[in-house]
Amino acid sequence: MSHTLSHRRLPQLLAAVAVAALTACSGDGEPQQGTQGLTGPALASRQMTLEPLAVPLVTEGEAYAGTLRTPDGSAARRWQVLGGRLPGGLDLDESTGAVTGTTTEIGRHDLEIGITGVDGQVTRWPLRIDVIEADDPGASARSLSRRPQGGAGTPASGSLDDLLSLIESTGEGEWVQASLNTFESVWTPAALRPRDSNNGTPAPSKIIGAWSGFAWDGNRGDLVLYGGGHANYPGNDIYRWRGSTRQWERASLPSEVTKDARNNFVAVDGAANAPSSSHTYDNNIFLPIADRLLVLGGAAYNNGGAFMADAGDGSSRKTGPYLWDPNRADANKVGGTTGSHVTRVAPYAEITGGQMWQNREMWLNLASSGALPNRHVDGCTAYAEESGKDVVYFAAMSAGGTAKNLYRYVINDVARPDLDSLSRVGGFWDAPQGQTACGYDAARKHFVRLGSSARPFMLWDLSTPGNTNYEKTVGYTEAGAELAGRLSSGSIDIKKCGFDYAPGLDRHALWCGGGEVWMLAPASGNGATGWTLAKQAAPVGAAPVAGAGVGILGKWKFIPELGVFLALQDNTAGNIWIYKPVGWTNPGGSSNIRPEVSLTAPVSGQSFVAGDPIVLQAAASDADGSVARVDFYAGTTLIGSATAAPWQAIWTTAPIGSHTLTALAVDDLGAQRVSAAVSITVAAGNSGTILLQAGLDGYAGSKDAYLSSFAKTTNYGGSSVLYEQGTSYTNLLRFAVFQREGGPVPDGAVITEASLSVYKVTSYSVTLALHRLLQDWDERQATWNLARTGVAWATAGAGAAGTDYAAAIDAQSVAAAGAGWATFDVTAALADMQAGASNHGWRLRRTAGDNANLKRFHSGDQDTDANLRPRLQVSYYIP
Repeated sequence: MSHTLSHRRLPQLLAAVAVAALTACSGDGEPQQGTQGLTGPALASRQMTLEPLAVPLVTEGEAYAGTLRTPDGSAARRWQVLGGRLPGGLDLDESTGAVTGTTTEIGRHDLEIGITGVDGQVTRWPLRIDVIEADDPGASARSLSRRPQGGAGTPASGSLDDLLSLIESTGEGEWVQASLNTFESVWTPAALRPRDSNNGTPAPSKIIGAWSGFAWDGNRGDLVLYGGGHANYPGNDIYRWRGSTRQWERASLPSEVTKDARNNFVAVDGAANAPSSSHTYDNNIFLPIADRLLVLGGAAYNNGGAFMADAGDGSSRKTGPYLWDPNRADANKVGGTTGSHVTRVAPYAEITGGQMWQNREMWLNLASSGALPNRHVDGCTAYAEESGKDVVYFAAMSAGGTAKNLYRYVINDVARPDLDSLSRVGGFWDAPQGQTACGYDAARKHFVRLGSSARPFMLWDLSTPGNTNYEKTVGYTEAGAELAGRLSSGSIDIKKCGFDYAPGLDRHALWCGGGEVWMLAPASGNGATGWTLAKQAAPVGAAPVAGAGVGILGKWKFIPELGVFLALQDNTAGNIWIYKPVGWTNPGGSSNIRPEVSLTAPVSGQSFVAGDPIVLQAAASDADGSVARVDFYAGTTLIGSATAAPWQAIWTTAPIGSHTLTALAVDDLGAQRVSAAVSITVAAGNSGTILLQAGLDGYAGSKDAYLSSFAKTTNYGGSSVLYEQGTSYTNLLRFAVFQREGGPVPDGAVITEASLSVYKVTSYSVTLALHRLLQDWDERQATWNLARTGVAWATAGAGAAGTDYAAAIDAQSVAAAGAGWATFDVTAALADMQAGASNHGWRLRRTAGDNANLKRFHSGDQDTDANLRPRLQVSYYIP
């Protein structure tokens, strides 16, 4: 069994590969029917079909260099194309399997590769190469809709020209299918799917079929899909349909599923690193400013309620919600940490962790808000940008029943879950319960959701938010009253419909499957009565098949970048349907000229002193409209925005170091342009606050390592993590602070405040202490036994008080149960070092709290998010 399945290891091929069957040949080189996992005379006797796999696409006009690998990792003597041809411009080296070159032949290319083994036998391997269009940064609404503030810079985005051309050629009030491949074609192979405790290894079809919804990533033009859930599909794999290519892709592999100490089904690397799967209803939503998918959950796998985790005190607690980072998407990486993928068939050691998820730990961080929901089953979400922040309005169940209240959730800083805010803005009176979908009219502050056959539409008016802001029944009229009749007869179940608001049309659109669409228009005033409902004309052309299954819910969305509604239909095919409404206008126009922008101040090479205000000013214009906004950035960090001339922002918190400044202009139609970069330096002044963090503003003075009692002669100075578990590990941290030791703080400065912070990525609360190290140590040489080469610790593990470390504690901090920062006040310690005490850094170990479970902290070598590396913040003045 294991030998046969070894051929299912992820092949390291150059492009998207669709594997149909593997055929082998006899020793004379003539292809014969064959099988995987067999050699010699047995080759001609059996046949095995392999599952299709997907790896990255080839981009038009971009140089490619890669090497083909045999599916089982065996050596090959010769590579040749037996059928079809490589896209023009790409070449195959027959002796090495290297593929190099640049191609402009956009489209799908199917060919067959012949692999001659060292034994002279030839294997046929079907290969599919998809060549996609290069990104077009000037395509305005057809490209990137905005610059995210929370991600690692501007996300990659493809042009939506092809999709808009399809829409332009479609009649108003008509449907058109936009997907060019099937959802099934990119599914995770069965060997890499977690086993379901109920029914073996189910297919990812339930991600669409089981009470699900998608999110629309307007930064990239992608439909993003996560789901599965309770008693259906255990995998938390992510998929996306790309508007730029009109193709489905897998965006991550699923985590292995296990039970924690409280019998909660969780990802094998813990709730801090990835969620379990979940029915999502209408709860998936994309946050364009944070540049993340927000997963609130719904009916989590095999518990039917909220995401749950071991609280560490003999009980379970709610956890989540989660953010998923599309910048880290990778078809062949598991969404969590390395080693968390499914390994029941084989180790698949080539699979690494993408660390794509972040647990916001709402139930820990926002426990004092007094507004926590109980669960997101049957819930729905809507998005608004308010004061430059991502705001999510969601209807969810409160404790003690199935009644839904309305909540307002704000992501204030994507790197700081503890700064999130939550409030209840709508109360429950007697609205219908059960699954629903919703839309939000930001201009009127109307949150509208689906109800029941008797009261189809319910309204929360958010001009008066609060616990007693109760829902109202929407009073509407419809000529012919067709919907009311069909709801009454049961031919339409409103709880299974999809519902969303289109700002450009000023309509809420209802879709219950098939080709039928209704538009609900608000009254002229701001009340809940006087609304009108109109069924749209029956489409003449093709339309989705009728039937809502267990519910359309969140599989129907208005897409502002396209001005149309997107519908997801068919659990296996994943058909993407576009509905073009009557009165459609091209949101970007057929040619939208990008604005012009340049930084006029400061100028390259200019120097500033820390603490002094730095004025950033830009010149901006737009040939076919007006400039709507100019954003100013230092690297990828937003400094400020201006919505009118003079286009400027003032930076008062510039840290010491070198900085690259840019300005981003956005015009009234959404087109964007980034200015040429300007480089400046900020020097230490008479006073200031400095943040010392590896990789931040060129700082390279931090060192850290962990010592392991399990590997006493091994150095872990290059590890991306630091470990804590009882007395098994010791962590060492050091920062070059003062100029005499290579740091930025002036010698002779008076330290007024200093804090050291480390980020815990795993669960369990623990009290940590910092002790000053008395022995010098080397980051790349220190082990459990040695401080550095040739110099032993007085007691192994840097364990001798008074010799290896100071017995007195410099600082203590309590790390909360969830992921987050542990911060230590080291003001007195740095003052001592400034006065002449040696700076060998600190020894970090537990003094109280959980002593049994392994805790992990980010080190200065972790490369997934530099902002979460250990950091030291120092405030000072020069007397």
